[in-house]
Amino acid sequence: MQQSPAETGAVQPAPTPMFTRQGWSYSNITTLDSGAVAFTAHEDRRGAPSAEMIQVLDKGSSLPRTTVTDLGSNFICQSSPRGGQVCYASQAPTWGAGDLVAYLDSSPEMYLVVTDIDNRDPKRLDTSADSFALPPSSRS
Repeated sequence: MQQSPAETGAVQPAPTPMFTRQGWSYSNITTLDSGAVAFTAHEDRRGAPSAEMIQVLDKGSSLPRTTVTDLGSNFICQSSPRGGQVCYASQAPTWGAGDLVAYLDSSPEMYLVVTDIDNRDPKRLDTSADSFALPPSSRS
């Protein structure tokens, strides 16, 4: 019976990153029905508005492609009964069955948009949505 590296005291190798880019971070990572990996890419800029976009790493590809560039990174603020304001970040993109994505765009109205991973026919559904969901993928 072969022992695992943890049982023998051996040091396990560090994971190999799929892709990296200086000054960028990645979140909301999910596997789509097509086998592609979709995620939110966020450029960290000091003293300037940061860029946020949806990217897709297609099955068998080594570089991600950008599909949505108007991803909102807005804050939603509401007045409190005592005269102050409560602000929170807008919801991250949500992935659903059939490789669909729902997200808030970067317009002042913060439209809720639903489209496919190729952004072929984006539909603006509503404004000022603060939460939303899609039916889960068959991979969930």
